[in-house]
Amino acid sequence: MSSEQFHKITKGEPPRELAKKIIKYINNDCLILDCGSGAGNDAIFFASQGYKVIALDKETKVLENRLKSLSDIKDRITVIESDIMDFEFKEIGCFYSSLTLSFLSRKNFYILWSNIRHKLKKHSVIGINIFGNRDEWFRETDDMTFMDKEEFASLFTGFTILEFLEKEKLGTCMGENGMTKDKKWHIFECIAKL
Repeated sequence: MSSEQFHKITKGEPPRELAKKIIKYINNDCLILDCGSGAGNDAIFFASQGYKVIALDKETKVLENRLKSLSDIKDRITVIESDIMDFEFKEIGCFYSSLTLSFLSRKNFYILWSNIRHKLKKHSVIGINIFGNRDEWFRETDDMTFMDKEEFASLFTGFTILEFLEKEKLGTCMGENGMTKDKKWHIFECIAKL
């Protein structure tokens, strides 16, 4: 399934819990980078709460079409079509990425993570989640990033941890044909301040 097909299916879903949590920790004038924004559900949520957002994704058609009918918030969202590895990070107040970074290879994840850490300004907030080593997909692929608790926690050395969560549950995911199927999820999530 292509990114565009996935975005069409998922557009209009409610904002993710991580998006709703992170706004408790950022100022109203904070610029949020939504990395891997997909159909824009979280970016639209952030903009509806008054934040300025950079929505970054390698496929942006679905979000751009959605914004045409959202005149009250579209000026708060800057859409950038780019591969995350090619994006030049500017100083932002909040780096947000939900269920995206695990789709990078381990090598690319750590290159990106180093880049993010060096570009974040003091007092920036970061909110990310990563698939854990007990996630069902862990045994099915070797070109993604999965972590155990210690490795994930080590990413935030030097940060102030605001929230740290481990979730393990049976649920569903979208299969190649766009139909839902059962999946065991294992996710680590962290909101932290530099």
